[in-house]
Amino acid sequence: MDEYMPFHGIIQKHSWENADSFPDKCKSPCGIMQEHSQNYAELFTELCKNHSFDGGFFDNMPLKMKVICVKIAFVLKIIMIDSVKRRVPFIMLRDEKNAYSAITPAILALKEQWEKKNYIDPKLYQEYNVKRGLRNEDGRGVLTGLTRVAEIESYKVREGRGKETISPADGVLYYRGIDCRKIVQGSKRFAFEEATYLLLFGELPSKVQLKAFRNQLASYRTLPPNFFRDVIMKAPTADLMNTMQRGILTLFCYDDNPNDVGLENVLRQSLQLISNMPVLAIYAYQAWRYTRGDSLFIHVPMPELSTAENFLRLLREDRSYTQLEARVLDVALVLHADHGGGNNSTFTNHVVTSSGTDTYSAVAASMASLKGPRHGGANSKVIAMMDYIKKNVDEWDNTDKLRACLTGILNKETFDHSGLIYGLGHAVYTKSDPRCEVFRDYVHRLAAEK
Repeated sequence: MDEYMPFHGIIQKHSWENADSFPDKCKSPCGIMQEHSQNYAELFTELCKNHSFDGGFFDNMPLKMKVICVKIAFVLKIIMIDSVKRRVPFIMLRDEKNAYSAITPAILALKEQWEKKNYIDPKLYQEYNVKRGLRNEDGRGVLTGLTRVAEIESYKVREGRGKETISPADGVLYYRGIDCRKIVQGSKRFAFEEATYLLLFGELPSKVQLKAFRNQLASYRTLPPNFFRDVIMKAPTADLMNTMQRGILTLFCYDDNPNDVGLENVLRQSLQLISNMPVLAIYAYQAWRYTRGDSLFIHVPMPELSTAENFLRLLREDRSYTQLEARVLDVALVLHADHGGGNNSTFTNHVVTSSGTDTYSAVAASMASLKGPRHGGANSKVIAMMDYIKKNVDEWDNTDKLRACLTGILNKETFDHSGLIYGLGHAVYTKSDPRCEVFRDYVHRLAAEK
């Protein structure tokens, strides 16, 4: 039998009738072989007492199965003790696939049945003018609401001969009427907190207002006691957005007024989430690294540092970062702070909040939307595409090989066969993404520093 199989796997592989097939020797991570010569019935009774198991469930279990349970408990105890001694995370290993995630023949049959009765011809969407996204067929955005916060200019509309025509134009992103590029270009200050104040309250803060606002955010940049241990460390995943959603939803339990949707309470909750979102992201990443066998280190935010500086400080074991690194991250935070109010995750927030639900549920729903590969999750596509190019182009200074690789991607012949080159700006822009214009200079400087 495979070593370190979880309990449900042993039950599946060793039924009550063939319990004798369970091996008498099990191996710990250090390779220690253990003989099990104890009185299994007595050990089983003690096990139930010490761990508050439901005795009624085990009373009807055959003796051979009770033997198996005791062997499992004994081996797990050996593994965990050995893990503690060696100061490594206790991780159950298994070779078999997780039955919980299996696509069974029954599921495949149900899938076919569903497809037969639920398919809708795509032509019907055009016939009845049903929107399948947040843009019309001509590329213009769908009007989903009204906002005074941010605005995008991505094309020019020209009228002639009784009809409108759309022509490409350089993109512009405005925050409260101010070109977002003017907020970050030519400045040496950290501007994310300033941009946040502008977006929330409609005007740039004075020095006194900005200092008070930064202090307010800093005072909120802390998670409840034991939150990392009790929430984030429980079943961490490589999909950090999922861990963050769980953390956001759990913060509901620590709030004395979670369902109060009055403006002052929602503002308080929103500022707390703005402050703690980087903390949740970094801690989720550290927890996931730990499950892979890496060292676990958790740093505490410093109130005198900006959001970008704290992010990098929490990320690295030695807390180190350069001013240019922090500046580049700050610029990224500013340029991603808003995008016109009509993107998928913001639209999700509008829909969910219209039901009167709480702030935590609404933000978690928005995060679920943001994770999708056609929205914020597209970042992972950029990394996957770059990995593909690095694997298939052996000479980075050979423009012909690079051109051939990119041409294959554009022609839907390679990579994910979508015909898209990811990372060149948001699809809503017809000619240029204004944020790329700013980033280009910083990327060159950061690459030179590295």
